[in-house]
Amino acid sequence: MKYIRLLAGDMRCSAKRTGITLALCFVVVWLLCLGYGCAVEKAVQMGIISGKGTVWNVAAYFMGGTKYVKMEEVQTIQFPILWGLLYLAGLHLVCDYPFHMAEKTGMVQILSLRSQAGWWMEKLIWTYLTLVAYVGTIVLSICCFCLYRGIPFSSGIDLQVFEWTHVYSPAVPQSDFFWQFHLGIGPVIVLMVLTCVQMAVSQITGPMGGFFCAVFLVGASMAYASPWLVGNLGMVLRNRNVTDTGIDSLTAGYINGFIAAGCLIFWFAAVKIKDNLPKEREEV
Repeated sequence: MKYIRLLAGDMRCSAKRTGITLALCFVVVWLLCLGYGCAVEKAVQMGIISGKGTVWNVAAYFMGGTKYVKMEEVQTIQFPILWGLLYLAGLHLVCDYPFHMAEKTGMVQILSLRSQAGWWMEKLIWTYLTLVAYVGTIVLSICCFCLYRGIPFSSGIDLQVFEWTHVYSPAVPQSDFFWQFHLGIGPVIVLMVLTCVQMAVSQITGPMGGFFCAVFLVGASMAYASPWLVGNLGMVLRNRNVTDTGIDSLTAGYINGFIAAGCLIFWFAAVKIKDNLPKEREEV
């Protein structure tokens, strides 16, 4: 019961800060969706495509990523900027408590619970609740844009529109589940794994170190295709069924699970061993 009260207290304390951040994310995603709308309208006027696409085409506009270009190939390297921005915004939002763990309120909570491990466990739960709220905000913004522009909520993707918006067409048509996984489930898994990495590293290097470690993984995933770089699972154009320079999503899924489990085990051990309560704050 005391942990439920603590969660409720955290919600009251951070409601304004989190609410403003989520509202800004909603507006920014909506504005970015206008880029998709303009590109599609231009193609329709030119007679290149005949439809607006589906909600999965809008999701692909953000989460499709870019094809990995090998160093020996003489091509212009494109980085998935929109993909990276959404991940960075999410990581900044969910790292709220690691950044604010040294606040007086946090110290009072640890002392009242008489359990540093319990305090961190509650913060982990709150972190993932915040993550759910962030993902829900992105989905809501995309869905509202589709309703506004009359884009259908189909279970499949329009490959003609996908080719136009990504300047690349899949060699072989894929199942609806393939698109739904790599444009919906895959990015959520990646964000959850990056959150685990961020929380674990922050126990050793501090909150800034944990945040920048996760940012480094996002940047490395943008530049290089490898199943060991967790971000590649969240980009459909880094899948080998779509491009010859892609990765095997099953292997990447196993590696992501291994990294997440390892980080959680390391995080729990660090919480039990490390004293996060400064000596000068013990009497707070």
